[in-house]
Amino acid sequence: MSGEVRIAVPVVVSTTVLGGLLAVVYVVAGHNVLPAIVAHTLVNIVIEPWLVLAAVSGMFPGTGRTR
Repeated sequence: MSGEVRIAVPVVVSTTVLGGLLAVVYVVAGHNVLPAIVAHTLVNIVIEPWLVLAAVSGMFPGTGRTR
């Protein structure tokens, strides 16, 4: 259970921060959702492939694999 919590807490925190930052982009853009959509798309294109690679290669703690 502690391994799951060690993984879940950073995921929840990072998702909350990203949501907050996208909300700021939305407000700063005059309540126009397009800049937030573009920012989220860039996150998906640039960051998410590396997260998947790290997950399948065992770079996260508690995955049972070590480098």
